[in-house]
Amino acid sequence: MDKSLVKEIVEFIKQEMSYDNSGKPKKPPCSSVIMKRVKRYYRSQRHQCMIKSDQQKRRRQRLLNRRNRLTMVPFLS
Repeated sequence: MDKSLVKEIVEFIKQEMSYDNSGKPKKPPCSSVIMKRVKRYYRSQRHQCMIKSDQQKRRRQRLLNRRNRLTMVPFLS
């Protein structure tokens, strides 16, 4: 991606996030945080598309999610 386009996107997001819903000013996140969030979003979208297209990966992901959910359940003594 072109550096000028990245800078323009970051400035737009900063401008949009500089005020809350009631119109009060707030401090927007810095440029590096914004870029990390954007990259993370597109990475997760790409991963979801890959998982949806392959039945084997879908099944494996579903089992992993179930296993992870079960590991978070506390055991009461």
